[in-house]
Amino acid sequence: MKLQIQKATRTQRKARICLAGASGSGKTMTALRVARGLVGDSGKILVLDTERGSASLYADVTDYDVAELPDYFYDTYISAIKEAGKLGYQALIVDSLSHAWQEFLDQHSKMQGNSYVNWSKITPKYNELIQAVVNYSGHIIVTMRAKTKYEMDDKNRPVRQYMGTIMRDGTEYEFDLVGMISIDHNMQIEKSRIQHLQDRIITKPDESFGQEVAEWLGNAAPRQVVTPAKPKSVQEQFKALVASQRFKNEEEIQLLPFIYSFPENATQEEKLELFRDAYDLGGCYSIAQRKIYADVMVPSLEHPNMQMEEIETIEMMEAE
Repeated sequence: MKLQIQKATRTQRKARICLAGASGSGKTMTALRVARGLVGDSGKILVLDTERGSASLYADVTDYDVAELPDYFYDTYISAIKEAGKLGYQALIVDSLSHAWQEFLDQHSKMQGNSYVNWSKITPKYNELIQAVVNYSGHIIVTMRAKTKYEMDDKNRPVRQYMGTIMRDGTEYEFDLVGMISIDHNMQIEKSRIQHLQDRIITKPDESFGQEVAEWLGNAAPRQVVTPAKPKSVQEQFKALVASQRFKNEEEIQLLPFIYSFPENATQEEKLELFRDAYDLGGCYSIAQRKIYADVMVPSLEHPNMQMEEIETIEMMEAE
């Protein structure tokens, strides 16, 4: 056989991530946030939920879809993974893969005959499942439950110790990155093909961690460009400002002309128009207060730079 030899180059690829942790460590939450970082603001994420609907509890974390698996058989997982690929989900979260392994263990325990022979029947199915995972067309994150036990520390306090994952030994080697999440939600990188991440402890990993991984892999989703909002007109700004206020008494209303800050460069005509519009929006509680608002504020604008006493004098003269 003639070897095809070429220069090694790091080509663009999708993330293969395993997140392991005990119950309560935050595996699902972490997976969702990392997935969002991997696919960007508009990328599609699907969670295959084996935890009886628990994945839907994080709907406020980010936008994603959920599919609850009806059972833990390996072919159910495979079918769901393939369907997710056909539907174009850029990131798939399998939460969790430990249930599939538990199902394999249950099947093995019920088989008659030689244990080693029986495993030879199960192993091909297991391999088929793992191949479906690592060959997924987009980014994939699988969660695994961690085995734990309690030991007493030097102060005679119980401390939870991690004893590996509830999964077939060696499964973690199929992934580019394996993170063990502690009960305080920090992640120890146990294995990584991304050299600068090896052995790091990530404090509460979030979207930025997913973005970092995507950038290293060479296929980071573009960051969403936020188009600056069109500046509001003077009228719109002032209407919003006045509409948000509720004046409690006559004194406050009367003082307004002398303490209010108008939008910069507003003309006297614009100020008049703004106040009249604001009056219609209901700047005061009662009809009586609304009348004072109009009677005091508008005249003060019609006669700029005058004090309240001068305004009242003009009003009296006009009334006569």
